[in-house]
Amino acid sequence: MLHVTISQERREVALATGELACPACSGPLSPWGYARLREVRLPREIRSPTPRRARCSTCETTHVLSPSWLVTGSDGQLLRPARPR
Repeated sequence: MLHVTISQERREVALATGELACPACSGPLSPWGYARLREVRLPREIRSPTPRRARCSTCETTHVLSPSWLVTGSDGQLLRPARPR
């Protein structure tokens, strides 16, 4: 999973123009759909992101591009998926 710190709009432009590099081989990443929607429990809310998926045109590996807020909380602890209701 790649952690992306740019805006959604900028991420889409970067994917379309091949500006994002594959962590495995440094080849260009291109759009490849979306990962599964997940509920994530935050301190004051539950959010439901659908992370972007990208594919390397060189090694053909796919990667999930997760927003930076999804990885850690403000205290640096990992966030946990919400339990189904």
